[in-house]
Amino acid sequence: HNKIYLLNADTLALERTISISGHTHHSTGVAVDANNYYITDYTGNNGYMHKCPKSSSSSIQCQSMSRIAGYGGVPITITGSTLYRASRDSAGSGSSTYDWDNLRYLVKSSVDSATNVQSQCSLGSGTDGLAYVGDNQVIQMVWNDDDGGSQPKLNLIDADTCEIKSTTTLNGACSSPLNAAGVAYKPGKVYIYCWGSSANVVMYSF
Repeated sequence: HNKIYLLNADTLALERTISISGHTHHSTGVAVDANNYYITDYTGNNGYMHKCPKSSSSSIQCQSMSRIAGYGGVPITITGSTLYRASRDSAGSGSSTYDWDNLRYLVKSSVDSATNVQSQCSLGSGTDGLAYVGDNQVIQMVWNDDDGGSQPKLNLIDADTCEIKSTTTLNGACSSPLNAAGVAYKPGKVYIYCWGSSANVVMYSF
């Protein structure tokens, strides 16, 4: 829908809707820093990351940055000037087959130069979402094959080595036939996006 929805982080109430332009196709990833929203989209192998300046306006203009997205999209998360994204391979390429299960590498780069890979490691499983949590750790939402009966599985991983520190399954997070399709974080809370015939966001202590 080319919109950004701003929710209250404590109540999940919708506070504001922002229409975005200069961005087309299918949004499959979003991250934010102090000044911008970053959105990834895909259509075939012609996906991009877009930078959208924060504004109090109800509509904003985005600009295309790097061509990084492929079939299945690209989950992203940002801390400071560092961008982490899930990729098909260690070079940060897009995937040639629509399947989030292909997104098995964690790739690190500068947010301003997403295609200039600084480091990468193997995740060992497909990726449906990423969220940086501090202390050089990232939450990986494991791809569940769009299975509305499978609950969100989260790996807490080392952002440099992809070593799994812990694994959590959030039973009851996404009611069937909704599918886990994204994760976000703020200190003490993890947020799960559930997608399907309807959609909702649920919040857990973490």
